[in-house]
Amino acid sequence: MHVPFCAASCPYCDYPHAAEQSSEAHEAFVAALRAEVQRRTRFHGAPVRTIYLGGGTPSQLSAAQLEQVLEALHGAFDTESVREVTLEALPDDLTPRWLAAVRALGVTRLSVGVQSFFEEDLRVLGRRHDAGEAERAVPLAREAGFQNVSVDLLFGLPGQSLSRWQATLEKATQQAPSHVTLYRLTAEAGTPLGERVAGGATPLPDADRTAAQYERALDVLDAAGLPLYEQTHLARPGRTSAHTRRYWRHETVLGFGPGARSFFRRPDGRAARRANAPDWEAYVQSRACPDDAVPHTQETLAPEALADEYVALRLRTAAGLSLRRLADRYGRDLRAQRGPTLDRLCAEGYLERCGDRL
Repeated sequence: MHVPFCAASCPYCDYPHAAEQSSEAHEAFVAALRAEVQRRTRFHGAPVRTIYLGGGTPSQLSAAQLEQVLEALHGAFDTESVREVTLEALPDDLTPRWLAAVRALGVTRLSVGVQSFFEEDLRVLGRRHDAGEAERAVPLAREAGFQNVSVDLLFGLPGQSLSRWQATLEKATQQAPSHVTLYRLTAEAGTPLGERVAGGATPLPDADRTAAQYERALDVLDAAGLPLYEQTHLARPGRTSAHTRRYWRHETVLGFGPGARSFFRRPDGRAARRANAPDWEAYVQSRACPDDAVPHTQETLAPEALADEYVALRLRTAAGLSLRRLADRYGRDLRAQRGPTLDRLCAEGYLERCGDRL
């Protein structure tokens, strides 16, 4: 579920979001979101395992509005077996009352966009929250009863030294989150940061420095009991993100909201990837149209392309790629097709072979 609202536009972000912050805009969006859920009748009654409310900033919605969204999902799908409900939030949106209310709605996992614990970094990133709010976020969530709390951290920032990144990691581990997601800052075209970097006004760290920061993060977080399970995701045992693991396993994911993406398999062995248009105003207007009128694009993926993508996705994970599962699922015998290449990559240390897995 993509909630597009943001109280401020971060200079590095190219995600679709809405600047309007009126209660009327929020209500109109929630109504349109509920309408989209009700119109996707092809999937009604299907069992749902995970729910993820991202954005944008879902914590901009009130608990009552979030309740309406979740009610629509519970009414349209079989949610008896839901094992994880994640809600993204910003540190400055967290209050004891709001946290208690969303936990009562069945939210089991909180993902907090901390990004940094230092004022210098937060100013560069254009974040609304300050260092104090960043440090209070996880304790506030714990006090509200959340046992599963993830934090996002950004590295590769302008002026971010390795020592300050080390201090960021140490502050994060002191909060004892159950999960950490690492993001490298990128200068996306069309964003204020992208324009400053392209113009030479704001240089980003070079590849060697960002690689050193990434490796330091893996060492510090692993020592704190948060081992890597995917290239940018680290978690305590039993606290990996069940929802994001669906992406790496090529499992069905239904996206609702402006800019949301879906992936689902077809009986003929192909798959479809759908992307809703990012324009939130057009999304709200589609509520008045019949059938599945949300503006979107859709591409069909042939088994060959799916197999290529599956290999790439699985090699991002610590669990790796099962050659047997690849053959069973997509009919591809990677050993027969790429045996010498696999042997060379293993010999050079780029791949590890462990029984059936790479």
